[in-house]
Amino acid sequence: EGFDWRVHCFFQRSVIINSYLNYNAYRMQDLSVHVINSKMDSETRCGVLRVREDNTVEGQTYKISCDDMCGDSVMLRVNHGRGVYSYMGCIHMDEIKVHFSDKKEDC
Repeated sequence: EGFDWRVHCFFQRSVIINSYLNYNAYRMQDLSVHVINSKMDSETRCGVLRVREDNTVEGQTYKISCDDMCGDSVMLRVNHGRGVYSYMGCIHMDEIKVHFSDKKEDC
């Protein structure tokens, strides 16, 4: 019972819904999505989120492709360096969905 900790492969995309629908949405600008395979001690970046100016839930719903990448966890990372960004980096999300394929790997 419980989660199967074997390595799973992803299909489709990771879906992230930003919790802010105003100027605070930019705190997630350049958030990167990574697939972690702890058994192989590897980390692969799927993609980077680029915040849109659309202040609707649909406009603040982002899809990051992790197709055919395999791992046992997903990590979100955002870092806003001083002087480069207007706002501090922060992960604010209402929801995240990660879709696995039926393919599993034993590593």
